[in-house]
Order: sequence, then structure tokens, then C-alpha cells
Amino acid sequence: MYIERSCLCSTIPSLQRNHRNSITTQHYNTTFIAHPTGPVSIICVLTERSFHRAYLTTINMRSFTTVAAAAALFTTALAAPQYGYTNPGTCLTPGTAESLVDGFGSLISNYQASVAEKILSEELTDWSDSINELSGIPLGSITFPTKEAFEQGQGSQPPVPFELLAIEAVTCDTIAIRWLGGLQPEPVKGITILKTSNKDGTADGWQISTIYTEFNSAAWVTDIGGTVTLPPH
Repeated sequence: MYIERSCLCSTIPSLQRNHRNSITTQHYNTTFIAHPTGPVSIICVLTERSFHRAYLTTINMRSFTTVAAAAALFTTALAAPQYGYTNPGTCLTPGTAESLVDGFGSLISNYQASVAEKILSEELTDWSDSINELSGIPLGSITFPTKEAFEQGQGSQPPVPFELLAIEAVTCDTIAIRWLGGLQPEPVKGITILKTSNKDGTADGWQISTIYTEFNSAAWVTDIGGTVTLPPH
């Protein structure tokens, strides 16, 4: 049978000893060839720009399981997201991202100054042409240039039911979400990008530093009692 894995030969001690100078930082394609009653061959092929090298070593059948498991584990590690989840002070964890999203939603549905103080960075900025259109702010301009401006603006708004539709993506410092504002008669869907920063490098130090939000502002106008004249179809 043939079992193919992608790994670093440096993860296999015998190969590291035999070819230490050639493989310390190089990736190899590794093929395990197992015979029912014979030895197992491990072939590591190093691909570089101008040449190929093939290294062959043979081990006993009873060692095959250990080596194959090590290669499989390394392949899994290569495929895993590299967002720094092992260091929650360096990159967002899924749990921290969910907590920030919950806090953001609560600022729309049930604004509390204590939540704003906790989850919003002192350097907060908020950008939204949807809000700018409703507020008479020139399109393309910053909507809330400071944390204080956001707190005053959002804190004076009536509560709007907020339903999180999905957290679409989480990177090391950015969260993308889709949401539904439960206004009537026209529920409003929106998309928000939350950029974050860590104020002190700890797992609990993450705050929202930049907000980018766009939503169906025409539906919002209708919901608050305004009128929208649509172009002829």
C-alpha cells in the first residue's frame, strides 16, 4: 500500500542525522511504502529551483506506525489556522471574538456605558456611509472620529433589536459579521468589520479599535417614518 504525506524530514530523527545539513529548513514530499511482510521505505524528495534530491532509508515494520503518525501530525499542524490561538494575548481567540461581537450588538440593542468603556478602544474610529447618508455627513467621511463621539451618538439612539446572523471570519485582529436589525416594517441587514487591538498584551486586553459598517439605509429610513423615492423600474 502507499500512504503519501507532506512533512519535514527534520521531524524524522534518522533522516535528520543522515542529512542534517540539507534538511534543516526544507519541506519534503514523503511517501511511505509499506509491504505486508517486509520493511518500510521512506522516500523524502527535496524540491528546489534547479534540482531534485531523493533520499532513501529503510526502517523495520514495527517503526512504521510511529513515523506515519508523526508525519500525519505535522501535516495537520501545517493545515491548521495560524492565528496565534496558542497565545491569546497576541491574536484573537474564537471565544474573545464572540465576546466582542456580543458586546458590539448590545451597544445597538441595549446601550450601556459600562460595556462601551470595556470593549471600545480609546483610539476608536467608526466609518459608515450608510449612517453618513442618514445624518447628512459627506459620504466617505469618518462617521465617529473618537470614542467619545461614538458614545454620545450611539448612546442617544433608541434601542434597535440586533440579531447576529453569522460571524463570517476571524483573523488575528479582525472580525467580519452579518447582522439583522429588527426594525419594522422593513428589517435591515448589515455587514460590519471590527478591527481590534490589545491594550496590554493580555488575553483580556482586546478591544474594538475601528468599526466599518454598511446596511440598507433606505429600509432604515422607511422604518423610522421617512419616505424613500425609488427610481422607476
